[in-house]
Amino acid sequence: MRGLLRYICLTGLLSAAVPVLAQQTEKVNLEFADNLFGTVRDGQETRRLIGNVRLRQGTTVITCDSAYLYSQRNFVEAYSNVRLVQNDSITITGNRGDYNGQTKQAAMRGNVVMNDGTKTLTTEELDYDMRTSVAYYPVDGTIVEADNTITSQQGYYNTQTKVFTFERDVVMLNPKYKLTSDKVIYNSLTKTAYFTTPTRIEGKDGTLVSTDGEYNTQTGASVFRARSSIEYDTYTLTGDRLNYNKIENVGLATGNVLLYAKEDSVVVQGDTGRYFGQVGLSKIYGKALMQKLMQKDTLYI
Repeated sequence: MRGLLRYICLTGLLSAAVPVLAQQTEKVNLEFADNLFGTVRDGQETRRLIGNVRLRQGTTVITCDSAYLYSQRNFVEAYSNVRLVQNDSITITGNRGDYNGQTKQAAMRGNVVMNDGTKTLTTEELDYDMRTSVAYYPVDGTIVEADNTITSQQGYYNTQTKVFTFERDVVMLNPKYKLTSDKVIYNSLTKTAYFTTPTRIEGKDGTLVSTDGEYNTQTGASVFRARSSIEYDTYTLTGDRLNYNKIENVGLATGNVLLYAKEDSVVVQGDTGRYFGQVGLSKIYGKALMQKLMQKDTLYI
């Protein structure tokens, strides 16, 4: 009886595993090619495809001018005018591409362009894992999204969450601002950039400098959680924590606040500071100390 039960359980497990295995080993199928030749390449029987090549694996379609299809490995080498489309939503083009049907990973090289309908990424090298929905470029890349243009030396893009991770010499350009940093995580749905490295944001109203914070590229609202400063034409406001409302042009600093009025050569210290840009008014609260810098002396209040 025990042997029978083990047989039944084992049979059930194998039956349940069949659909999973079938899904994992789904073949890359040839739909069309002008010419097909059988050949041996790298010790394997290979189909050489030339002219208007079209291959498919489920919802993934690959088109190119020529390709090698390794049926046993479930692998494709595509050449010239390579185009990969996933679920009719993600399109990647390049000069040359490899596609592994077993792991569902694509590697595109040369004049690579990735588009998801709202954003365009251009680079020379791109690796895309369809199972994790993450694209990675190890060389210089440029993202264009509406009014935003972002460049970095390398980066990641999750096509499901719409979150980018930019690394090394990151520059975000917009008609309203310029952000420079060494690493930025950008949520393209909320339009918010997060950073934990020295970052500089230059706008028409002022310049923000911090090492830890977040910045909404659409509204200009920002929160800085480390020692930060915002510099205007006439004032510089510094604090351990800094909030800035670009729409109302209001800045709030807390913790070891330092306000420097450039025209008057006045330094004001305190626990909390507020700057009202529209009326040019600053207020310092909590153990406030004002220093008026003179040629030979300093006035303290």
